[in-house]
Amino acid sequence: EAVRRLRLACVVWMALWATAIIVNHLVAPWLHLPVGQVVRWSPIADVLALGSMVVSALVYRYAARACDRPETLINVAIGYEVVLALAIGVINQWEPKVLVGRLSWICALILLYPMIVPAPPRKVLIGSLLAASMDPVGLLLTRLRGVDLPALGTLVWAYLPNYICAGLAVIPSHVLSRLSHKVSRAREMGSYRLGG
Repeated sequence: EAVRRLRLACVVWMALWATAIIVNHLVAPWLHLPVGQVVRWSPIADVLALGSMVVSALVYRYAARACDRPETLINVAIGYEVVLALAIGVINQWEPKVLVGRLSWICALILLYPMIVPAPPRKVLIGSLLAASMDPVGLLLTRLRGVDLPALGTLVWAYLPNYICAGLAVIPSHVLSRLSHKVSRAREMGSYRLGG
């Protein structure tokens, strides 16, 4: 079931990246959106989107082979989450425009991921914290390119929700983990009924 959901997530992400490319090249120019309200789609965004589509295709293909090794599947899924978050973070921060009060797409990725591929809460927390850090990593790469960044307080306030979402992602992971243990126990008991 986890393999099927991960493969479905790969297809959805490939479609989302393709949609982002199409919308940013063909639709956005006609919308005449205010410059201050839009994160500009740079040429590096095309490279990252296409790279993410390739990674999605590779994970899709590999997931079926990893179905007999749940631990490997979980590690691949968490690595995939972090790679997607890195692409989003670099695209978001290539020309930093901190839009305080707006959530990064990384938040949606972090919150949905534990339901796609259930993992132990500790692994979910580690993967979610790594994914949450990809907007700051994008900012670091931008700074290394010599681009000035907004004030530190503004950055902390803008990306604090990423880390809050990372903490919240543990909740569905914990719930799914408990349900999984209950299902396992029920299977072990088979068709026997406990008497009191």
